[in-house]
Amino acid sequence: MGFTFDILKDRDGSEYAQITGYEGSMTTLVIPPEAGGLPVRSIAGHAFAGRKDLKKVRIPDTVRTIRSFAFYGCLNLLEIAMHDTTQDLYDGIIRQCYALRRIEIRGSGDNFIAVRELLRDSDNELRFRILLPDREIRLTFPEYVNEAREDTMARAIHFTIEGAGMAYRECVSKKAVNFAEYDRLLPRLTDYDFNAAVNIALDRLRFPEKLLPAAETFYRDFITGNAGRVLLFLTEEERSEDIRYVCREDLVPEGAVGPALRLASDGGKTEICGILMEYVHKVQQGARSAAVLSLDDWD
Repeated sequence: MGFTFDILKDRDGSEYAQITGYEGSMTTLVIPPEAGGLPVRSIAGHAFAGRKDLKKVRIPDTVRTIRSFAFYGCLNLLEIAMHDTTQDLYDGIIRQCYALRRIEIRGSGDNFIAVRELLRDSDNELRFRILLPDREIRLTFPEYVNEAREDTMARAIHFTIEGAGMAYRECVSKKAVNFAEYDRLLPRLTDYDFNAAVNIALDRLRFPEKLLPAAETFYRDFITGNAGRVLLFLTEEERSEDIRYVCREDLVPEGAVGPALRLASDGGKTEICGILMEYVHKVQQGARSAAVLSLDDWD
C-alpha cells in the first residue's frame, strides 16, 4: 500500500512524477516531494476524490499543478497546507468539500494565485493563514449562496447571490489582496453572518497587514460593541488565544464577561476560565486604583 503515480515529461523533456492516488486509509495525507526518484510536480485529476478518510492534506513546494477535482467530495477534509509555488490549479479541486475551513499557504507575499483559485472553487467560509518569511497574514472569506430562480412567466432564469462572500473574494487578484476594499466590507456582513465578521475583525487586528487606522478603529469598535456575544462565540469555539487577545487589548467591558465565564465554567474549559477571571481581576484592580487617585485629586 502507498502512493500511486505516473511518470510524465515536462516541456523541456525532463521527467517528473504525478501522484494519482493512495492505496490504503489515511487521515493526514502528506504528498511526498519525490516518487520513483523523480520530483512530484503534479497531482492528477480525481486522485483523491470522494475519500471519506482524509481530514488533513499537506502538499510540498515541489508541486506545481493540481488537476481537476483532485480532492472533490472529500466530505471530512478539514484543512489543507500548501505553498504558493503551486500556481496551476484546475477547476473543482475542493468542490463539495463541505467541512473544509482552513487553508495554510507558505509563500513570498507577492503571489496569491492559489488563494484566488481555491476561493473560486468554494462558496464555504474559508480561513486562510498565509505564512511569509517575516510575517503572517490571516484572512477570512465568508460563505455565500448562489441561487437560481425560474421566472416561468418571463421564461427566464434569474441568478442571485446572497451574502457578502463573493464581494470579499473579489478583493483577491493573482498578485495581491486589496486590503482597503476588504476592510470596507464588514458593514455588509455583520447582520448576515456575525461569526464570520468576528473572525475577520480578529484576523485583521491580530495580523494587521496594510491595516489603515480608520479600519483598525472600526474593527476594535465592532468587537467592543458586541463584546458579550463575541466572547460567547470564542468560548464555544474554545479559542483561548483570541480571548487572551481581546482581554489584553481591553476590548471587553467587565460587564460582558459574565455569560462567557459561566459557559466556560459549565463546560470545564479551565484555560478560558483562568483568562477571563484574571481579566476581571485586572479591571477591578484598575477601577480601585482610579478611585483612590480621584479622592487624592479631590483633596
